[in-house]
Formats: sequence, C-alpha cells, structure tokens
Amino acid sequence: TPTPGGEGTEAAVTSGDAGQDGTTGETEGTDSETASEGDVELSAGLTTMLAGFSAEDRGRTNPLSGNADAIAKGKGEYDSTCFPCHGPSGQGDGPAASALPGKPTNLANATRAAQMSAGDGFLVMKNGIPETSMQAFGAALSDDQIWRILAYVETLSAQ
Repeated sequence: TPTPGGEGTEAAVTSGDAGQDGTTGETEGTDSETASEGDVELSAGLTTMLAGFSAEDRGRTNPLSGNADAIAKGKGEYDSTCFPCHGPSGQGDGPAASALPGKPTNLANATRAAQMSAGDGFLVMKNGIPETSMQAFGAALSDDQIWRILAYVETLSAQ
C-alpha cells in the first residue's frame, strides 16, 4: 500500500513477474534496496492499472495526512487489514507473506513511496492490483478507513 510524494517522479516500468505489490521480484526486497533505498521498479501491471484512472483521481491528496488521530486509528486498521502480508513495519514480511506468489511491497521504502501519489495508493487499496495478491479493499473498507491506513503508512517510509 503506497504513499504520497510522486510529483515529478517517473516510475520505471518492467515486464517481469510482479509481486503482490506490483513491483518486480528482481528489485523488491533486495539488499541494495534495504541498504540504500535503491531503484524500485513499479510493474507494468501496476502502471497499466493506474493509467486507467484520471489524472484527477491519481492526483488526489490524503485529507488525513499528518493527522495524529487519523494515524493512530489507521495503525489499528493497518494491523487488522495489512499486517498479515506487509508485516509490523510495512516491509513485506508479515506472517502470510511467505505463502503468497510474490513478495508484498515494502511500504517503508522511501524511494517507492516517492514514486506513488496518495491518489495512487488510494486506488491500489480500493481496487487491488490485477494479477497479483494485492486484493481490492473497496468493498470492505470505507474511503475514510483507506485514507487513515494510508496516513499511517506514510509514517512508515518517513522513519
């Protein structure tokens, strides 16, 4: 689940097999990424999915960004919704991660966070990423819940 900061940043597209998060397994979770916040390539599936939405939808800002109350509630919602795959600190190492066909995204990766706008993150959470394990939460979560989770996720890449 991605975060704001994508203004002026172009995402690289790759044709490799996508993990749950829409990044390629070739880059996601590598030592260089962990150590130096190296290049993170967003998958063709993710970029194609996002390209199907308007610039207005993709350019939305999180109305709850930085709101301490929303972040606290978002952490609780993250723990019940995202933790199984993304883990306690968002690094894609949750208890269910090893059973998935691709490694869940490292939400704590600041480079990846910079490639995704808040609107992109919202669209991913609401609609999922086709042909990956990233399911759609739009039917299970309200828009406010998604924004709260994203407000919390923003804090993971800022640490």
